[in-house]
Amino acid sequence: MLVDACNSTVSNCLNCNGTTCIACESEYYLLSQINQCFQCGQNCLNCTSLSQCTLCRQGFYNSSGQCQQCLPQCLNCSSGSGCGQCANGYYFAVIMNQSMCYPCPLGCATCSNSSFCLTCAAAYSYLAGSCLSCVLPNCAVCDYASASISCLSCQSAYFLDAAGCQSCPFNCLNCTNATLCNQCAPGFTLSQDGCSPCSVSGCADCSGSPSSC
Repeated sequence: MLVDACNSTVSNCLNCNGTTCIACESEYYLLSQINQCFQCGQNCLNCTSLSQCTLCRQGFYNSSGQCQQCLPQCLNCSSGSGCGQCANGYYFAVIMNQSMCYPCPLGCATCSNSSFCLTCAAAYSYLAGSCLSCVLPNCAVCDYASASISCLSCQSAYFLDAAGCQSCPFNCLNCTNATLCNQCAPGFTLSQDGCSPCSVSGCADCSGSPSSC
């Protein structure tokens, strides 16, 4: 194998010609005069020398060959004062001469500013730029788009019917209806009687048989 053959001669070499390395692995650069691969500078993925980085890690930008950190919560940037993309849950803005990634409103996964959500986090429902927590009992995700609030999916251990979210059978985490369980709680296994406890002491998963852990 080419990589193994190279590494047996020159550590961290990706491609070689006989015993001569011609290209190093990522995060290493080649010093051809002595046929050795050396590690790039901190937070650098590709470089031509220790002082010349050509590609920085996410969250860092290249400044004269060195990797400098972007603003907090910024995934990529070209300078220390701007941001090309903020992490989920943040948006970029200049507020009172302060450039940074600011947190989105509560419940937003992504947003365009401090008051307008684009997508919602889990357990929140989207309505005209806002992310609202569900107000229906035992409902995980609500639908606020219609005239009356409805439930789209229930919390664990509940199933959805026309009347709302109903309890699954005892010790059942996921079910189709009040009698049909699809997944039991830890320490229980599916049986004809519903969820039966594992018979092996301390067993958290006895799928298929109470006596099989």
